[in-house]
Amino acid sequence: MAQGFSTLIKEVHKVLPTARGEGQALWNAKVIDHREQIRDSIRASLGDSGLSKSPPRPLDWSVSISRSSVFGGWLAVPRPHRIGFDVELSGRIQPRIIERVCSRQEVAECPNPAFLWCAKESYFKALEHEQPETITQLTVTNWTVLGAGVFTFQPEKNISGILVEDSGIYYCACLRF
Repeated sequence: MAQGFSTLIKEVHKVLPTARGEGQALWNAKVIDHREQIRDSIRASLGDSGLSKSPPRPLDWSVSISRSSVFGGWLAVPRPHRIGFDVELSGRIQPRIIERVCSRQEVAECPNPAFLWCAKESYFKALEHEQPETITQLTVTNWTVLGAGVFTFQPEKNISGILVEDSGIYYCACLRF
């Protein structure tokens, strides 16, 4: 399970070597204090400034947190770059959800339509204060297969996304430059 997150971090470092992050199965959404454990990890890596906000907005870092029922973690990049991070169980993403939030073109171009939910979530988070009203207003295109279970997408000129599929879990990061 954590191998997919490790792969995601490696791919993010190829694009932006100053990125930071950590993830653990013990930070899953079923653990009562998972939010505080994740914030403690962020404090240890980045300091305390701006972490009391929700979502956390440290002055010098863009931070994104995500958790599922089996994994939780965070990614951060130095500003002015921005990052969005999402982790999803593949079984939770139903075709009716994809039909509701994605265009036919997006579905046709994507290697696996279920990837689109995770990609749109991370893209939405990377926009921070410039988010549209709904996730349906975002278009995720330009998919490339990098290797087994590793994909990229580029919805805009200054946005790059990486999605890793590992053991039924999708780990996705979206970077805004």
